Amino acid sequence: MREYDSLGHDFILYKMFTNKKNFNGKHINTDSYGYRLSKYANDFISVSSEELESNEVNIILGGSTAFGVGSTKDDTTIASYLHNLSGQRWINLGVRACNSMQEIINVISVLGKVNINQIIILSGINDIYLDLNLNDMESGEDYIFYNNLFTKIFKGMENKRLGWKRNLYNKLVFKKNHKPITNQKILNKVLNPIQRIELNIKRNFLVYSLLKNKNIKVKFFLQPFFAWIEKKSNNKEDEIIRFLNKTSSISNTLEKINIELYNDVKSMYSKYSKIYDIDFFDLNSLSTLKGDDFLFVDRVHLNDFGYKLISNFIHKYL
Repeated sequence: MREYDSLGHDFILYKMFTNKKNFNGKHINTDSYGYRLSKYANDFISVSSEELESNEVNIILGGSTAFGVGSTKDDTTIASYLHNLSGQRWINLGVRACNSMQEIINVISVLGKVNINQIIILSGINDIYLDLNLNDMESGEDYIFYNNLFTKIFKGMENKRLGWKRNLYNKLVFKKNHKPITNQKILNKVLNPIQRIELNIKRNFLVYSLLKNKNIKVKFFLQPFFAWIEKKSNNKEDEIIRFLNKTSSISNTLEKINIELYNDVKSMYSKYSKIYDIDFFDLNSLSTLKGDDFLFVDRVHLNDFGYKLISNFIHKYL
């Protein structure tokens, strides 16, 4: 986990950020786009190796769980396990801390570069976390991790571009002449977190259906979350959760992602998967995850055995 924590991100146009590019580590390796390598036969493949090739590839899309945070090596991510099970090429497009809009941009960015046969999306938690954690912000935005960092970067770029004299002029003159909106109906139109979550799900499944219309198979898997599975106790997992409760600054928000919210979210996914004819599977209902085996390295990410169990389930429905 120390290597995952130190991996870092690279800034990239449109997507905001990607995994560190060309990273070579003991447990993690990424290509020139920042995508993680996955096992194929006796070699490893990625977007870089398959670009402009005629080989048919399959894609796993999502955030850090799709990326494989917690796996001991590139061979034990879901993409690599699916190759072992199917014999097919699987490319890992998982990017840590991505929201669903960034995931969509990730897959759009490789259209035409690689010959896609099918896409599986393993996602769900990042959007929920962001909408719950940033519920004091204005509506209409796709919230991203590291929002404050990018705000500072762009503010600094703007100040540098305009120069101090023009910035001072704007502050003194523009604010004085600017008439603020007084329409209370407009001002009060702020969506609550549940409404934003549902709108994101609806938009995402609409986009997935458009991809499907291009003869690409698309399936969505709601990623497992420790509090949603209600698995039997395991001493190692119990120790990890106790440690995170004491040390993690995000524990308060994660506690809100409870069973009640899970039922609401699952209902939304089920609703829009039917409307847009996208196969939907809930990995939290997977019985093999509910036992007392050591599967989770934190609330969201799994170890090698956990990823293997998920891969076995996914393979059955490809």
